Amino acid sequence: MTVELPARRSRMASPIAARRGLASFASAALFGCLLLLSICPSAAIAAPDLNAMSPAEIAIAHRRLRELGCAAGPSGLDTRAALREMLKRCPDPTPFLSIETGRPTTPIRRIAVDRECRVAATVSYDKTLRLWSLPDGKPLRVVRFPFAVGDEFDGLAMSPDGRWIAVGGWDARESGNTAFLWDTQAEQPVRALARFGNQVGALAYSPDGKRLAIAAGDDGIRILAMPGGEPMASDPDVSESTNGLAFGPDGSLFAASYDGYVRRYDASGARTHKVATKSGRMPYTVAVSRHGQTISVGFADSRQVEILDAATLAPVALTNSAKWADDNISRVGWDAAGRIVAGGDTGRPASPLHLFDKSGRHLRDLDPVHYLLDLQPCGDAMILSAVEPALALLQPDGVLKTLVDSDAADMRFKTGDAFRVSADGTKVRFHLGFEATAMPVLIDVAAGTVGPALGDADDLAGPVTDTLAINRSTGAVDTGRSVRPRGSGPDYSGQTLAIRPDRGGFVLGSWSSLRSYDGTGKRRWKGKLATPVGGVQLAANGSLVIVAYMDGTIRWFRWSDGAELLAVFVNRHDLRFVAWTPSGYYVGSPGAEDMFGWQFNGNWNRQADFLPATGMASSRLRRPDVIQRVIPLQDEVQAVRAADGAGKGRL
Repeated sequence: MTVELPARRSRMASPIAARRGLASFASAALFGCLLLLSICPSAAIAAPDLNAMSPAEIAIAHRRLRELGCAAGPSGLDTRAALREMLKRCPDPTPFLSIETGRPTTPIRRIAVDRECRVAATVSYDKTLRLWSLPDGKPLRVVRFPFAVGDEFDGLAMSPDGRWIAVGGWDARESGNTAFLWDTQAEQPVRALARFGNQVGALAYSPDGKRLAIAAGDDGIRILAMPGGEPMASDPDVSESTNGLAFGPDGSLFAASYDGYVRRYDASGARTHKVATKSGRMPYTVAVSRHGQTISVGFADSRQVEILDAATLAPVALTNSAKWADDNISRVGWDAAGRIVAGGDTGRPASPLHLFDKSGRHLRDLDPVHYLLDLQPCGDAMILSAVEPALALLQPDGVLKTLVDSDAADMRFKTGDAFRVSADGTKVRFHLGFEATAMPVLIDVAAGTVGPALGDADDLAGPVTDTLAINRSTGAVDTGRSVRPRGSGPDYSGQTLAIRPDRGGFVLGSWSSLRSYDGTGKRRWKGKLATPVGGVQLAANGSLVIVAYMDGTIRWFRWSDGAELLAVFVNRHDLRFVAWTPSGYYVGSPGAEDMFGWQFNGNWNRQADFLPATGMASSRLRRPDVIQRVIPLQDEVQAVRAADGAGKGRL
């Protein structure tokens, strides 16, 4: 039995408003045909077919692209070939449906705060930069950079005065890793500061705001003069990724890198010390005490925290935590009282934060969090992010105050009975939380409902994982017993596996990839990663791949080519849901329009626009009849044709 959703409850209007109103919306929508609501009402949101455009439409498109700064050459060359070249100079103009609840739907990866701890900036896997007021945690602004699917933000730093925000991530324009500079007063990206061949793992501003340190894998560490971005110093002698960067109060810089070394740089940027760590080989974070005399180092492969002298990097102490149950203690920080606050990954639903004195002696455990991700000083308090709570203040008395919670389900480790599907792939059962005791819900695509999962649901099954012996790290098919997943760092969520019933192939999902293999272990395709994968399934005799993503969505893909067919997001607090196809056809429960909208890119030098679904007449895109047909037919175009032939329905 499928339980219908309750009636829409009273809610405030969406806090996210379109920045430039309908005029900007109409300009960008020319290409994705959101104007289709009045021009071509039977179409969905899709990329333009240049061959089908009339000369007048091409001329209009040229004019719009020139307004966006994408033109090159004389304005009179209004040809299809010239239009194709112009489109290459701008981000993908096709609008796409995006979940926006006013809170992050994916874990916050990095936090940065100003000197006075009045404003916090966060980046997460939902590819947004968000600003929050402190200490109340109220949302101030959402910044969307132009991006393509798979882009992500990795590093973050804020100038002490709060004027400038540096963001590290993938630059779709240059197809490379970049550090961007954002001006909070102008509310626009200023420029790309530097480009790298490797992922930007960490950023840090100096206490005076005049220097910015950037770490990008084996590209090494660079120090730029700010706000101009002129190079000051660099250290290419780094062979692995650097996730930890921190300045001391005297302007010295410390770096913790996966090559097993901690490095110190003086105020001029010259490296003064490089020492190998003792308790682990993968130092992950580094934090400087408030007085600047000692530093602490957390590890991806150790339960102990190293305490080093800040001037010489000589060992001072180790925390007495070597035999603890934690998989690691990877995140570290110093509170205002000179004590070390630390946490990491335990593989359990929640684990406590640990409090140590400056000599490494364990004082007590603090409130638990679900998978600590970042920890930064914030006045007399500390600010942290985790899977749950999304954003919180650790107050001086050790009490954790939640500022922001996520509306998305916790999709970590959706394996076995925690992720069950029907044989035809139209029903999916999963838990809203990490724990097996969390409320299970059932998505019924055919019925168009989402609700509590009642009973044992014997017609649903978990993934098959034991009919082939597979090395989950490499995808190789072994002749011996199956190899269990092995972690490679604190951001490792575990490889999830599903094998076809005919043993003719399998899919692997992880924190960093979604991959399809044939029965011999040869990779067939690698999916575009929306966010990290928490679980994978196969249905319809292996012709459907169903994936649980860390952004709280369940997505369906074709086994044959990896094409996405459908996505569903469920709000874990009230079970409102929205389901949508890649072209933008959707159906939602009462009140769902408050949770999503359409993002569309302008040019590379300004943030993307967002129009909430509540701000447009989107009834032509609301197609429950298409949603009901897309999984059985495994083709969106065919689903639209079949629905049009049968006449539009409404749930």
